[in-house]
Amino acid sequence: MVEIRRGDFVESTHQVHAVVATADQVLSTWGDSDRLTMPRSAIKSIQVLPMLALGAAAKFDVSDDEIALASSSHSAEAAHTTAVASWLERIGMDLDALECGPSDPINDDATRSMYRSGQAPTSLHNCCSGKHTGFLTLAKYLEDDPAFAVPGYLDPAHGVQSRVRDAQALMTGVDLQDQVPVIDGCGIPVYQFPLVSLAQAMARLVTPEAVPAVFAAAAARVTAALPSRSFLVSGTGRAPYVLTEAATEPMILKGGAEGVMMGALPERGIGFALKCEDGNGRGVDEAVAAVLHQLGLLPERVSMNTPLLNRAGTEVGSATVVL
Repeated sequence: MVEIRRGDFVESTHQVHAVVATADQVLSTWGDSDRLTMPRSAIKSIQVLPMLALGAAAKFDVSDDEIALASSSHSAEAAHTTAVASWLERIGMDLDALECGPSDPINDDATRSMYRSGQAPTSLHNCCSGKHTGFLTLAKYLEDDPAFAVPGYLDPAHGVQSRVRDAQALMTGVDLQDQVPVIDGCGIPVYQFPLVSLAQAMARLVTPEAVPAVFAAAAARVTAALPSRSFLVSGTGRAPYVLTEAATEPMILKGGAEGVMMGALPERGIGFALKCEDGNGRGVDEAVAAVLHQLGLLPERVSMNTPLLNRAGTEVGSATVVL
């Protein structure tokens, strides 16, 4: 339970379900570990695996920075948009190929800078443009197969999305063949998984002996690339970047819409997944920091919302977590 206090008064609460697990063992749970959860963007480190495993990344010399961007919900700061634009150009695609839609940058400074310069938001500013460039890289690599034709790579039956679905199914152990997907904010199909399956999928990602053989090399590269590139995965001031930088050991951490957070500890072979019941990002940010503190990664508890300040900058409240 995450409590938002104004003075000593509990003004709001957020209930968060959480699971910490290895590939084959549940270590800790809070709330409902079987809660069906759409992971949204928190599962991108698994969605990127087909691009690597099928050979597209090698064909187009995809860098570790670009693997991080393919796994990101970036803030559309200059480092993000410049790198994604360069990657698109290298694979012979332009901005019009991105089907994620235009969006203001998540980062407020980047948004103000964009409008001051007279620009309008494009698909490049969408936080998912890196992931979509990864999808286009796979489609370009397999373009001789009609199943991978573009445009149309967001269709659940498209070759890219079928490979991404199968990767999620294999890593989580959840059969998705008969599940009808719904549509994510950036247009891709999204599926439901028990929360515990998401935690164990993240553990498999960073456990060489547990990851399915078809993804062994791909998972090893993702595991090596992401912990030191948390800025590219998120951006300035955001929980995945702040908490990863504060952690005392390598960590993969990725948030998703509607209060989801997933991550892994490569040195321990541990994965974790959290879902805030009311979909509030503030709630899951506080909860994951508390779990990481309990796991010993954060020597001091880190809060993204404490102290709570009023407009004049006066401290008026705090966020606390009851495990």
